[in-house]
Parts: sequence; C-alpha cells; structure tokens
Amino acid sequence: MVLLYSPQKKLNKPQQITATIIELDYQGLGVAKINGKTWFIENALPQEKVECTVLEEKRQYGRAVVKKWLEKSPFRVLPQCSYYGRCGGCQAQHIPVEMQREAKQIALFKRLAKLQQEPIDFQPMICDEPWQYRRRVRLSLWFNPKTKQVEMGFRQKNSHDLIVVEGCEVIEPAINNLLPKLTALLACYSTQKQLGHIELVAADNGVAMLLRYTGNLADFDRTLLLNFAGQENLMLFLQSDEGIEQVYGNSPYYQFSCGIRLYLIFVILFKSIAS
Repeated sequence: MVLLYSPQKKLNKPQQITATIIELDYQGLGVAKINGKTWFIENALPQEKVECTVLEEKRQYGRAVVKKWLEKSPFRVLPQCSYYGRCGGCQAQHIPVEMQREAKQIALFKRLAKLQQEPIDFQPMICDEPWQYRRRVRLSLWFNPKTKQVEMGFRQKNSHDLIVVEGCEVIEPAINNLLPKLTALLACYSTQKQLGHIELVAADNGVAMLLRYTGNLADFDRTLLLNFAGQENLMLFLQSDEGIEQVYGNSPYYQFSCGIRLYLIFVILFKSIAS
C-alpha cells in the first residue's frame, strides 16, 4: 500500500515595514517613500514614524496599515465615534478637519497643475459642518440565528460582517434619532428573516424610508410599518422582488432657492440602490 503525503503549506508571516509619513493623500492615507517606492498607509499622519503591516505590494507602490506608532503626531485627534476603526464607514476621524481639507485641496492642485502651466489661484473652500451632514444612509439587516432577532447596522471594515450601531455621528439628526426606534420596530416584525436593508434619506419635506424585503409581506408587518410611518411622519417605500411602491406619505423632494422642487430624484435614487 502506498501512502501519499502532502506537506502542509507554510503560512507566510505578514511583511513588516517601518516608515516616516511625509504627507496625506486625498483619501486621508499617510504617504511614505521607501527605496523609491510610494507607500499608502492607513491610520497614519504626517511626521509620524510607524511600524506597518503590508497589505499589498506592487512594483511602484504598496499599501499598509499601522501596527505600532514609534512617533505620534501632535495633531492626531481622538475619533468622536465609538465604532471608529471597526465600522467600514468613516476612515479619517483621527485627522483634524482642517488637515483633511488641506490634503484634498493639495491633491486637487497637483492634478490641475499637470493640465495647465499658468498659476492656479484657489478660491476659499466652501465647507459644510464636519458632523451630522449626511442626508442618506443605508442600514444592513441580518437575522441572527443565535438570538433569533434581526440586527441592524453597518458593514465592518474590510468585511461583510455586521456591526450593530445605535447611532452615527455623521448623519443628520432627523435620521439618527430614528435608529433606536427602528431597532425596536424590527424586533416586533413577524418575518424577520425576509428583511434585506433599510435606506433613509433626509428630504426637505421630511425623511423618506425604503425597506427591502423578500417574499410576501405579512398583513401584520404592513400594519406595523404603516403605523410607524404615521407616528414618525415618514414617507414610506417598500421594495420587493416585484419593484418599489410608496405606501405612506407625500412625495419627497428637494427645494431649490429658485422655487423648483425635484421629486423624481428619490425614485431614481432608490431604484439605483436596488439594482
């Protein structure tokens, strides 16, 4: 009898590098130069010296993430969100707002400078508030077989796993205040396994909500949703495999200073999300 033996493949230990950050790119990644190669490093600021784990290496550039800080920047700020670093949404809360804006302006300047020889005269940057500015959010839903309850939140960083959230620092208060109420609502839902995701948009005349589900919507659940929409004054949309229907409220719109209202854009928005 012949015994066949296949040796186990050795797992390569992730490569480590040490780098000094010279600037930020437009995405908020720290930029370093090592032996002529450009490295883009997550969670690193200019003037910091860091030990990094290599994520990807190409001939002309590489990507890495900070493992340890040897020298920290005095400009590093404490992230305002308790989910930061785990949630896959925000990537730059450790960077002062002024530094984020400057990095984006410098990146734009470099790109424009390649297109023309004349000096570029920048106008003052038009900026919104650094927090509570997002008017649209998509919340993933997942039925946890262990707890027998549906969970609501965002995707984790570099993963399809869900991180349950009770609030978000960057979305408008009108949406943020709904999150704990939605959690309580979904706990009463009779067919939680059929839930897909929730989309919330802050229009000028209120909040529009879209619920994605599969299968048939039970009468109990429809009544539950309609009552919730009435209590919270929501414009409610339901999306099944057959399409999207608005079941409660007025048509959401944006109001422009010239008096024009855009209604159709919300239908297009929801349909683009579904596709």
